Amino acid sequence: MINHQEWIPSTKRKQYPNKNVFYNTELSDLSMKIYRYINIDYLDELLHDKKLFTNNRLNSKDVFEHENYANHGRKNATMKFIATAPMTIQKPQDLHKLSKAEKEDYHICISSWADESQLNTKSDENIFSWGYYSKDLPQGHYLCRIETTIEDFINSISANQPNIWIGRADYHIGSSKWFLNNRMFGRPQGYEIENEIRMCIQKTIDTNDYLEVNPETLIHNIRISPYMPHEDAKILRQDLYTKSSIKGNDSKYSFLSSKVNFSTIRLIY
Repeated sequence: MINHQEWIPSTKRKQYPNKNVFYNTELSDLSMKIYRYINIDYLDELLHDKKLFTNNRLNSKDVFEHENYANHGRKNATMKFIATAPMTIQKPQDLHKLSKAEKEDYHICISSWADESQLNTKSDENIFSWGYYSKDLPQGHYLCRIETTIEDFINSISANQPNIWIGRADYHIGSSKWFLNNRMFGRPQGYEIENEIRMCIQKTIDTNDYLEVNPETLIHNIRISPYMPHEDAKILRQDLYTKSSIKGNDSKYSFLSSKVNFSTIRLIY
């Protein structure tokens, strides 16, 4: 078993200056745009509380995340991926048998971002990504997309946060042993459409967590889902511009004045 120091091999690992952030040097351009699909409740928490929701692997709907590498669980279960909403699952009965390093891996929290630079589309968005990330959310199509860069994600992180490991997901058709040894960044090849940039937040308990961030540094742009009814989308945009909070909080987000946009995709209902 590899320990968490080897989630990113030492030959490819670099620490960002003055941060507890370690990234894979294969991410050579830290100014690369990345996108996070997020429902409006978590967006409101991000703006008002300055906290970004991160999903603990034990609470993920993605069976691959919480069961596959431990060689435990429903063999014929349908694998699902979800970017945000938490869900409680039954823990493996043999969790107590895992080593300290393995338990750290099991308790990791993940923030998933998408590199959409290879979509080969004239637009900077596509309908398949919107559908993929919204299909399992409790509020259906009430989804937004945050744009940032890897560097500004790192710079937005507040001081005294846990260690964070950043790398590109490694999509692979492999044996259980391969995924066991690549359990932080290994993903089934059929998930390649995600093109995920994965932020792994080191944890010691099996709860979801919030990463303290500065939204002004983090958010370059907010795009509203084309699936959201247009009248609702206009209200959301107006709330962010005027009331400056989705839930009517008193916080003022003047930095969003030109950063909230409707989708460029036009749907006919």
